[in-house]
Amino acid sequence: MFYLILSFMIGSIPFGWIIYRLTEKKDIRGEGSGNIGAANVYRLKGKFYGIAVLLLDASKGVISVLLSKYLFKEQFFWSLSALFAVSGHIFSPFLSFRGGKGVATSMGALALLSYKTFLITIFPVLLVLFSTRIVSLSSLTFSLFYLILFIFLEKSLPTSIPIFLITLLIFLRHKENIIRLVEKKERRIEI
Repeated sequence: MFYLILSFMIGSIPFGWIIYRLTEKKDIRGEGSGNIGAANVYRLKGKFYGIAVLLLDASKGVISVLLSKYLFKEQFFWSLSALFAVSGHIFSPFLSFRGGKGVATSMGALALLSYKTFLITIFPVLLVLFSTRIVSLSSLTFSLFYLILFIFLEKSLPTSIPIFLITLLIFLRHKENIIRLVEKKERRIEI
């Protein structure tokens, strides 16, 4: 149980909020899209800071799953750790439980959970990103494709349940983006 709490706390470190506060002396939740993640930092501060936040947020997932891999041999426990790290990012206690959308943290965690699923998933994600320049659409593509491919490739129902919950959380956090996508009003980024 302690490793899950630790995964949640690692995931809850709000790197985007911290970097924006240190460089701009403002709360990023009141700027741009209001999100603390890499895409909003990218739009507000440029590529360097956006990529830095992406890597830092992904590292939270990586560290959490590495911890569980050290403690347990069963993949199920690794996926639980991934779920708690992503939940920590989304419901960060450092930001009154109003964190980010969990995509970068999930990418880091799920890359370690099943690298072959991750590597196959990354192709449609990059295709969507570069053809549409819509980050939310590529994020949703990642979550859904990874879940489907993981179920097909790994054939482990217990391990798939935490991944399903991660996907559900990410889709719920993107509900406004989904509405804008349907209405063809979603923001694009310069790549």
